[in-house]
Amino acid sequence: MKKFSLPIYNRLKNGDPIILELTPSLNMNRRWMGIYSYKEYPVQEDLPNHKYSIYDFEVSIDKLEEYFGPNDITNSKRYYVNNGYDLFLKLNELNADPSLFTYPWKCDYPL
Repeated sequence: MKKFSLPIYNRLKNGDPIILELTPSLNMNRRWMGIYSYKEYPVQEDLPNHKYSIYDFEVSIDKLEEYFGPNDITNSKRYYVNNGYDLFLKLNELNADPSLFTYPWKCDYPL
């Protein structure tokens, strides 16, 4: 099983997001997957308790050159997992290679 590089893993453990750019469903879009780590469980009644949140979404390239809002985000999916083992299982299920995650600024992450 592939793993995160050490600097990326440390970033995630410190509570900072890590990002992977993926192939979009349409050529006119860009797609990212972000993983967010929480030191404490988020307090929201409508969410399950979780340690990690995975956010997978697409935005039209045209919208990236200007301001875009929540309505411009397409094919968005969010997943919640409680521990590192489940995180790797979910990434494997989503065909996301952990070794390819990077810093947000290295892949023009828009959020």
